[in-house]
Amino acid sequence: MDNKKVLIVEDEESVARVLKDKLKNNGVEAEYVLNAKDGLEKILKENFDLIILDLILPEMDGFQFMEELRKRNILVPVVVTSNLSSEEEISKAKNLGAKEYFVKVETPIDKVVDYVKNALLG
Repeated sequence: MDNKKVLIVEDEESVARVLKDKLKNNGVEAEYVLNAKDGLEKILKENFDLIILDLILPEMDGFQFMEELRKRNILVPVVVTSNLSSEEEISKAKNLGAKEYFVKVETPIDKVVDYVKNALLG
């Protein structure tokens, strides 16, 4: 089985590192970047099976990142993890293509990891 690869776009390095390590422990390769611009550059150079995306990011936010993916016809599934929790924000993210939306303060990281593992490995 070829390794599934996840890109984590998260400006809090400690959160990104924990996600990466937990995914690795569950058989999923992961890399992280600390802003959306770097995420976009990485996704244009490498293949990823899924993106875990924060919405509140420096320079370019997660909504703009998803708009760029759409403009460039990049069809990698996106899972949002954010503290933005209004119906409007969740709806906007899903309209831009987010497959799932987790509110960070309400969701243990293990739940995100389980979702990703099941989405990629079945």
